[in-house]
Amino acid sequence: MTYLALSLSRYANAASMRHGEVSARMFPRHRIQSITNPVHAYT
Repeated sequence: MTYLALSLSRYANAASMRHGEVSARMFPRHRIQSITNPVHAYT
Protein backbone atom coordinates (compact mmCIF):
# COMPACT_ATOMS: atom_id res chain seq x y z
CA MET A 1 0.00 0.00 0.00
CA THR A 2 2.87 2.36 0.71
CA TYR A 3 4.26 1.99 -2.81
CA LEU A 4 0.81 2.65 -4.26
CA ALA A 5 0.35 5.75 -2.10
CA LEU A 6 3.80 7.09 -2.99
CA SER A 7 3.18 6.48 -6.68
CA LEU A 8 -0.16 8.30 -6.65
CA SER A 9 0.97 11.24 -4.49
CA ARG A 10 2.52 14.48 -5.67
CA TYR A 11 4.53 14.98 -2.47
CA ALA A 12 5.91 12.72 0.22
CA ASN A 13 6.83 14.40 3.49
CA ALA A 14 8.72 13.09 6.48
CA ALA A 15 8.08 14.36 9.98
CA SER A 16 11.77 14.90 10.83
CA MET A 17 15.21 14.80 9.25
CA ARG A 18 15.84 11.31 10.62
CA HIS A 19 12.46 10.08 9.37
CA GLY A 20 13.35 11.47 5.94
CA GLU A 21 16.69 9.64 5.90
CA VAL A 22 15.14 6.30 6.88
CA SER A 23 12.25 6.70 4.43
CA ALA A 24 14.60 7.61 1.60
CA ARG A 25 16.54 4.38 2.21
CA MET A 26 13.34 2.35 2.36
CA PHE A 27 11.89 3.86 -0.81
CA PRO A 28 14.86 4.96 -2.96
CA ARG A 29 12.82 5.58 -6.14
CA HIS A 30 10.70 8.25 -4.48
CA ARG A 31 11.64 11.77 -3.42
CA ILE A 32 10.81 12.30 0.24
CA GLN A 33 11.29 15.72 1.81
CA SER A 34 11.52 16.35 5.53
CA ILE A 35 9.50 19.14 7.11
CA THR A 36 10.75 19.78 10.61
CA ASN A 37 9.20 22.37 12.87
CA PRO A 38 11.83 24.77 14.20
CA VAL A 39 12.61 24.79 17.88
CA HIS A 40 12.94 28.13 19.61
CA ALA A 41 15.09 27.60 22.70
CA TYR A 42 14.58 31.13 24.00
CA THR A 43 10.77 30.80 24.10
